[in-house]
Amino acid sequence: MLDFSTLSLFKPDDAAFYKKIRLNDYVILCISRNISDYHLDLIEEGFLDKWNSSTGEFLGDGEMKNHVYHYLESLNLSDYLSQDLVDEIVDLMLDYMAKIGEWELIFGEN
Repeated sequence: MLDFSTLSLFKPDDAAFYKKIRLNDYVILCISRNISDYHLDLIEEGFLDKWNSSTGEFLGDGEMKNHVYHYLESLNLSDYLSQDLVDEIVDLMLDYMAKIGEWELIFGEN
């Protein structure tokens, strides 16, 4: 269970605020749908699998979403979790990583 008493001391745009909570806790606080802890943990596993294997590489959000969904397919779980739900969760995970200074979406010039 989260202890929000210390989190209120930080501004929502302060990286220290987000570093006080875990990745999955951030997703649970922000997601607009219900998802089980079990399924969220599996999405986090797929996310971290790609995140940790991509150190030093450019990593786009689409690539991350596809990797996580394929990871779930490899576990035969794609029937239970829609691509749009996985995409929403991966977006929140990337948002969390950006808030703690670990990821930045860079748009190139066309």
